[in-house]
Amino acid sequence: MNKRTQGRSPGAIYLLAAAVLTLLLVPRFARAEVEGFFLGLGFHSDHLSAEDRKEGGPPGSAYIEEDGGGLDLQLGWAFNESFLLRLRMAGAEHETSRSDVDFYSGSAVFEAAYLFREGRPLRPYIMGGLGGFVMDSQQGDIFEYETSGSGAVLGGGLVYFFNEHFALDAALRLSFINWENKTAKTKLNGTTATVETPLDEEGEAGNLLVGLTYFF
Repeated sequence: MNKRTQGRSPGAIYLLAAAVLTLLLVPRFARAEVEGFFLGLGFHSDHLSAEDRKEGGPPGSAYIEEDGGGLDLQLGWAFNESFLLRLRMAGAEHETSRSDVDFYSGSAVFEAAYLFREGRPLRPYIMGGLGGFVMDSQQGDIFEYETSGSGAVLGGGLVYFFNEHFALDAALRLSFINWENKTAKTKLNGTTATVETPLDEEGEAGNLLVGLTYFF
């Protein structure tokens, strides 16, 4: 499956603008101490590193947009005011050059984050983590191609606490991935043929997240 660049999607810019606008408009509530279990849900833009589309490519090739978007779910535990661990699961859809081909990317990453400015409503943070990544393309019910691997995530962001329970989370994350396996599945006449091939390729991805977190 090939990839292409057709200009940057405005999704990341819209997400960042929404986060900044919210921070400017909401009042600055005093915030109580927060520890324990929390859940978060947000939207994120997803950018995959890709090669430009080459002229004279194979007929019928499907080319994938570098920029996509989707949902982001996190659950975790805050050990104290500054240190927390969380599992972040994300999935995004990317457009392709063919209407019969769908492309998705996903990840599940264990992250550790350190929050600065203890006791303040607006708190910057840094984070890092390790996890698994996958890219999946499907051509109807006939063909499926999946690439998977493991990698590391680094990033930072801002958390704005409206009160002791709700917070706005805006973050920029960079992923460094080692693609380790690709699987091709073909379904014909009720039979599925599967071919697995080991890989050793490196890739990068980035996403901008804007979401809400609830501390119990």
